[in-house]
Amino acid sequence: MNEYSIGLRRVWHGLVLAIVTTLYGFIGGAVLGLEDGPIRGVLAERVPEASRAESAALVDRAWTFLRRSHLHAGGMGTAAIALISLVPVMTARQPRWLGAGMSLGLGAGGAGYAVALVVAAIRTPSLASAALAKESAKFIAIPAAGAYMVGAALLLCLTVVWVWSGRNVGTSPHGPLDLEVVVVGGVQAREVRAGSGGGVGR
Repeated sequence: MNEYSIGLRRVWHGLVLAIVTTLYGFIGGAVLGLEDGPIRGVLAERVPEASRAESAALVDRAWTFLRRSHLHAGGMGTAAIALISLVPVMTARQPRWLGAGMSLGLGAGGAGYAVALVVAAIRTPSLASAALAKESAKFIAIPAAGAYMVGAALLLCLTVVWVWSGRNVGTSPHGPLDLEVVVVGGVQAREVRAGSGGGVGR
């Protein structure tokens, strides 16, 4: 097993959550498309008697939350998979907990935000208010979005560090590296020499 595979195993928690979230996005879209009528009927039954006149508007608002849930799940889950795949590379010289935390933040953040939108959808008819339903789901949505953004921001910072540290590859403390062609036993070989000028051939 190579080093990258070992590093990926260390962040499997977030990776599994990201894959599950992406699958929910795909499957959720299919279910919403195939079971449009029955789902709307269930939502309509949750509207209180006093708000029956607004039933259609409440169901439409709840339906919008469900659509947003599956769309966010597909987008955030797919992005999390891609970002988590970079974590083992960017955290190779960092503490293990940092990579695991970033992965978990990305995976759980995407899943949590999708769940928050489902909660808002379910509560919209019963509360007879999309605004109240959305407010009631904030205790899930805000931490989830925060975890996702922190994980992505940390990965961005580590990527910048990784890029800048790579700029010094191929240089020495004395200046650019020169290549000298040296003939050894009739075979050309290249010898690395520190200096400030260009390569010299002989």
